[in-house]
Amino acid sequence: MCCAKPRAGLLALGVTLLSSFALNLASPVWSQMALAQAAPPAEPALSRIARTGILTAGTRTDARPFAYQTPDGQWLGYSVEQLERIRATLQRQLRRPIQLALVNADTDSLGLVSRGQVDIVCGSTSITANRELQVDFSVGYFVTGTQLLINNKHRLGTEFTIGVLANTTNQRLMRRSFPLARFVTFDSRRNGLVALQNQRIDALSSDGILLEAMRLSLIDSAALDASFYEVLPEPPLDEEFYGCMVALGDQPFLELVNRSLLAFMQGALAAQSEERQTLASWFGAAGTVPLSSDAWDNLLAYFQKQLHRQSEPQGESS
Repeated sequence: MCCAKPRAGLLALGVTLLSSFALNLASPVWSQMALAQAAPPAEPALSRIARTGILTAGTRTDARPFAYQTPDGQWLGYSVEQLERIRATLQRQLRRPIQLALVNADTDSLGLVSRGQVDIVCGSTSITANRELQVDFSVGYFVTGTQLLINNKHRLGTEFTIGVLANTTNQRLMRRSFPLARFVTFDSRRNGLVALQNQRIDALSSDGILLEAMRLSLIDSAALDASFYEVLPEPPLDEEFYGCMVALGDQPFLELVNRSLLAFMQGALAAQSEERQTLASWFGAAGTVPLSSDAWDNLLAYFQKQLHRQSEPQGESS
């Protein structure tokens, strides 16, 4: 008898909690999680852009050669040029002038897209299954891989400290690949580079193309120790594919973005084309961040593969 009331109280509490949980399933947060993969955005991007005449795009300020700002605030980079091409594609399709408005997306780029604060983000974001739960990715338009920026006076040993960037695919791979290493987490590559120069870490992990840009920046700045740095290993430890992010479920806008990117890839495969010249200005032998001959060939082969995959009838891709 003494225990009957407490059990009834617990049962009532349980029913209350379950009822509350059931009601919360209808809340905006739970609804967004449950319907994320199916529900298109409240206002599709094409309608919003047609109404405002503005393509609002997020990109990075610190990801040379993909997206970065000069000291006078000018945006430059391979991804910035892709955004300009997407703007031009929109202008042709919508038959009205379209302005490109760039927004800093150094942090919370997925959130900017999923909350509808920007129409698209193109920078240096790798396509992953986890991220595809929050946003839709375009076709990939660049391929790189995880490497280390290292002072070549140092070699891997039992007491090796690696700098990693928080919440990146590189961070997870490094922990699996170097289980005996010590890791230091940074919020930006810039801070990681400072730590590497100050010998707080022995190597900095990131996408190889971004690390090579950092290495070249040391040479450009005439740093006394620049010649001691190199990017290893070759080939990279994995492959990372960069894509643009758009709101989940906004298929018409995603298709337009893909058309623009694939048209660029198609053009870049022709040796004397404008697109090939653009690609070479960033990654060619005399480009901003030159690729090795193997990496250049791999990039063009990746373009060809993307074009072939998109041309296959749906359901027949291998």
